[in-house]
Amino acid sequence: MSGYLTLERYFVDQGYVEGYTYPNAEVKVTHVNGYATTMENAVADSNGYFHVEGFRHQNNLTTTVITVTHPETGEEILVAPYPWTEWELENAEW
Repeated sequence: MSGYLTLERYFVDQGYVEGYTYPNAEVKVTHVNGYATTMENAVADSNGYFHVEGFRHQNNLTTTVITVTHPETGEEILVAPYPWTEWELENAEW
C-alpha cells in the first residue's frame, strides 16, 4: 500500500496531533484504550495540513489510529503512532 499521510511526533500529555496528507482530505482520528473508542474528524487544508485537538494521552497504554482515504483509489491509509514520553525521546537511539 502506498499513500500520503505523515505525522509530527506527539507526546504523552500533548493535546493534539498534526500532519500532512492529501489536500482537502477528511482525516479520521480514533482512540482506543481497551474499553472505549472516541473519534474526531478533521479536514486537511488546501496544502494538506491538518491539526486535531481535544484528546490527551495520560500514558502510552492507549492506541491512536489516524486514517485518510486515497482520493483516487479509495484505499484507506492509516498509521498508529506511539505517544512518546519525554524520557523516551531523550534516550532514543536514532
